[in-house]
Amino acid sequence: MSGFGYNVNGFGSFPSRDPGILIATNILILAGGAGGNAGGGGGGAGGQLELTNFTLFSGTGYTVTVGAGGAADTNNDGSNSSLSGSDISTQTANGGGDSNAGNGGCGGGGIWAGSAYGTGSQGGNGGAGNGSFSGYYYPSNYTVYSAGGGGGTAPDNGDAGSGRHAGDGGDGKNWLSLGTVSGIQPSGGRGGGGGGSSQTFDSNAPRGYKSAGGSYGGGAGGSATNNSTSGGSNAVSGSAYTGGGGGSKSLCQSGSFTSGAGGSGCVIISYAGTTTLASGGSVYTNGGNTYHVFNSSSTFTPY
Repeated sequence: MSGFGYNVNGFGSFPSRDPGILIATNILILAGGAGGNAGGGGGGAGGQLELTNFTLFSGTGYTVTVGAGGAADTNNDGSNSSLSGSDISTQTANGGGDSNAGNGGCGGGGIWAGSAYGTGSQGGNGGAGNGSFSGYYYPSNYTVYSAGGGGGTAPDNGDAGSGRHAGDGGDGKNWLSLGTVSGIQPSGGRGGGGGGSSQTFDSNAPRGYKSAGGSYGGGAGGSATNNSTSGGSNAVSGSAYTGGGGGSKSLCQSGSFTSGAGGSGCVIISYAGTTTLASGGSVYTNGGNTYHVFNSSSTFTPY
């Protein structure tokens, strides 16, 4: 490796590094999750792009773009996250698919009255809505609609709506055991899908059960009893910096409850050794490695 100007035994020490030397990095690029909407499926988690032994060069400023989560109560995808520079091809994680069965990094869940679901390009697919479920609850028959959950980055598909139960979001994953890296927040994994919504339009019907968000940042969906505003619940937003999808609220109680927004994404760049070899982000060391964590857009510059 002498052609690159560094001694392997001295990797990471400034005296052995010449201008233009590369450093080998492992990189996580996580996009923003999609928000939930009235009667919608769970928002898809932001796509997760993992780069192993990816080379970056000293003296180059690399642009880190961290995608925002989609707004609540809209069919908004999450925003893309990326890493770009003059000497590399731009690396992009795609925002989560919207709660109306949107395609994205992870697919959005299907709406309450349909069987469609979104597909994920960098994670799981969304779950389908169940269309309708009919049953009997004294003194009359009833119909409940249940939407599907958003896909997670595991990759894990969101659950389909079933009976009175809306679909749970797909699970995220723990990249490089980040839960063991002291100081990095949030601890643990990232990329859970949002939960779908359930609703009934029959005044005598039992409640539709709310769904769970996927593990590692997905927001739970809301529940509803009937046309009144009693007994329902708000959906939950995806957790910040996890790319988690937002949960969706009940359609029949849309005037009183809210859906969840998607969680923003992040970019994490790690390399071997505990000597800091670059600037940018919040810097942590653990287990013989150094981590640069970007929860907002900035620049990463190897020395």
